[in-house]
Amino acid sequence: MKQLQRGFGGYARELGSSELKWIAMLCMVIDHIGAVFAVQLAGWYDVFRLIGRFAFPIYCFLLVYGVVHTHSRFRYALRLLCFAFISEPCFDLVFHHTLLEFGSQNVFFTLFLSCCMLCVWDWCPKWWGRWLSVCAAAAAAVLLRCDYTYRGIFFVFCFDQMRRGADSGRRHIQTAAAVLFIAVDLFCFGRILTGDGRIAWPLLSQRQFGFYNQDAAVLSLVLPAVYGEQRHGRQSGWQKWMYYAFYPAHLLALYFIASFV
Repeated sequence: MKQLQRGFGGYARELGSSELKWIAMLCMVIDHIGAVFAVQLAGWYDVFRLIGRFAFPIYCFLLVYGVVHTHSRFRYALRLLCFAFISEPCFDLVFHHTLLEFGSQNVFFTLFLSCCMLCVWDWCPKWWGRWLSVCAAAAAAVLLRCDYTYRGIFFVFCFDQMRRGADSGRRHIQTAAAVLFIAVDLFCFGRILTGDGRIAWPLLSQRQFGFYNQDAAVLSLVLPAVYGEQRHGRQSGWQKWMYYAFYPAHLLALYFIASFV
């Protein structure tokens, strides 16, 4: 019988990066099917979007360990940026029905900014420089209208601090990062600006997907408990590029299917 690694809190670690990537891709496809075929799904729409809430936190979690284990952070960030530009026309076709639309950018831009933030955090010796990198990445995500905006940056930041706390044995850092993750998820989901430019506070107004739906991402806090870092193995060349290419490829597939439905 396979011997399982033990994670913090005594839980068994039994999921590697490859398994988590497949789970994230499946949740993402279900989420986007719900978004594209909302009318056809009718009463199943909320179910599809609820399942999809787990995809982005998993990608944020994997990004943290990807930055730790990559042989070249520069090439890692460059891949994210390249696929951000490659994916943008596909993203716009599916969600804006035009080839290029600059009102919102796809999630690869969010992950690229998050990667840059993590690199600066490790590189900068000054505490104020590290926190400045977090604020700068969050501000850039808002200004560029990246998917998940500042919330995506803080998700990555929280997972990274939980990792650092676990590695150093400082449980208070893990706890603080988990509390921040919950606060960002519960209080900050929804659009930061309304159509007339006013700030909208999702907790006090109608949310984009409903309270029970979007807030399901809080459950992703179990990821550090079920993830086996030693199973973060290097994929073969085709596997690595397949994971990247899956995002624009599945968007194109959904676009063509929707065109005939």
